[in-house]
Amino acid sequence: GELTPCHCYYNDGKTYLKEEIYDHDSLLYYLETEVEEETTMLKGLKADNHLTGSPETIDKEELRDNDILTGSVEAIIQEIKYPSRLQVTLSEPNVLLLDMAEYRFDLESWFPQEELLRIDNQYRGLLGYPFRTEAYAQPWLSTGVEHSEHTLSLRFQIHTECEICAPLLALEDAEAITITLNGTVVPSKVMGWYTDRDIQTILLPDLLCGTNTLEITIPYHSKRNVEYLYLLGDFSVSVAGRNTVLGKPIKELAFGDICMQGLPFYGGNITYEIPVHTVAGRLNLQAAQFRCPILKTTLDGQEKGCIALSPYTIDLGRVKEGDHTIGITVYGNRVNTFGPVHNCNHTEHWHGPNAWRTTGTAWAYEYQLKKSGILVSPTITLEQ
Repeated sequence: GELTPCHCYYNDGKTYLKEEIYDHDSLLYYLETEVEEETTMLKGLKADNHLTGSPETIDKEELRDNDILTGSVEAIIQEIKYPSRLQVTLSEPNVLLLDMAEYRFDLESWFPQEELLRIDNQYRGLLGYPFRTEAYAQPWLSTGVEHSEHTLSLRFQIHTECEICAPLLALEDAEAITITLNGTVVPSKVMGWYTDRDIQTILLPDLLCGTNTLEITIPYHSKRNVEYLYLLGDFSVSVAGRNTVLGKPIKELAFGDICMQGLPFYGGNITYEIPVHTVAGRLNLQAAQFRCPILKTTLDGQEKGCIALSPYTIDLGRVKEGDHTIGITVYGNRVNTFGPVHNCNHTEHWHGPNAWRTTGTAWAYEYQLKKSGILVSPTITLEQ
């Protein structure tokens, strides 16, 4: 709600205003009739100088910054270099999406691998149950109790290049489901939850290097929602088409799409630590290419603000000569965790239930992942 005088000039009865604006800026002007000379000199000088207070109270640093802004003193701008790979911290465990499995109904023979929602569609059709489409009523709308007359078994093959210690399995209705890992029954003891209190977590035995077989058996009826499962833990995930392999934990990343660096399904936050060595001056950071809701910055552990809007820059403040650490926290999103990752219709705008159940050329078993993270190295500059 502040009113700030701005510079203007007049020509042939018109008022001219000059501003530098960016994609997400908006400007609102209040114009009133005044003497031309007074408006140009008094209001214009105040806006150009960016100074407040009497000459006795003007800060020397503010004066020097203002001289740089107005061109009275030439600023020396130096781009700061930093390593291409950086230490990172994840805000939560990495995740492997478990969405395709071998399957069998009741005690029938096992069928080859298929996507879970397609398996659900198949047996709903055979049993005459309603399909879970956009017109399907949520199960909690019906107060009737339905007893399970069938079981649906799913068998996942989890490939690892190293031992994975103490992974968690995240799934809905955990206590009603039977779980075995490599032939050993796993107690359905709920340890916590993942992103949603209805997605409960169960501690699994360590995964062995090689191929591990995870089998779950679900009591099946018309109100049963067969949903994707999630394996959580300290590991990396490599994706090739529809195939996944677990590897060593993520400790370092380069700037670029995180889907290609062991985090294809990860939806949490990532904090990058950028070591820099500078002389004395003012640091600025620009991150112009990112796919995430917002970036938060720190300098030597102190918060400096967020980057969300064009021109995607932030003034990190003055630094003394020496070593410093710039932190950038990339706030995550769940598009590759819970999104329609098999949907090939890239113009799809309405993500209702049918977006997860596409057919024909709009479907792919290969994962259709969205780019995520800081895609291009941020530019760090020092003003002297």
